[in-house]
Amino acid sequence: MKKKILAIALVALIATTSVFAASYRGASDKDALSLGVNLGTNNGVIVNYGMGKFDLEGIVGFGVINGTGLNVEAAANYAIVDVADELDFDGSMPFTVGLGADCGLRFGESTTFSLGILVPLKLTYTFPKVPVSLYLRVAPGVSLAFADTVGVGFGISGSVGATYNF
Repeated sequence: MKKKILAIALVALIATTSVFAASYRGASDKDALSLGVNLGTNNGVIVNYGMGKFDLEGIVGFGVINGTGLNVEAAANYAIVDVADELDFDGSMPFTVGLGADCGLRFGESTTFSLGILVPLKLTYTFPKVPVSLYLRVAPGVSLAFADTVGVGFGISGSVGATYNF
């Protein structure tokens, strides 16, 4: 009985995945949603909502590079150029530039709260027939850190990741 249920579940999974792949539109297409894993300054989850040339993204992660803590980023990005069109190869590879905000809480000998303004630069490769995207993201900016005193400094976030596009 368990083998029959497992076989039916496997057939249903394969059928569902092929339907998603057949109707796949791309991460930056209008009303497209993607969800994935973000690895780098913040290890966590990334959500991306495509609106055509614009997309909105949010990252919730656990940071260990700049000190152990929680971090949340939100940004709006604009597609400057599709590198895949320029290089004439399959798939989509938009290069986006955006404006975002960063909020972090670091733990250690003392707790530090930070707020920042970031300018994310992101290169995403979306496979032509599979609803998966890979990306490289660097977001330099300015950060305010609130600890014993208030400090202003350079802030940066960098990551690589993969998303599944719905």
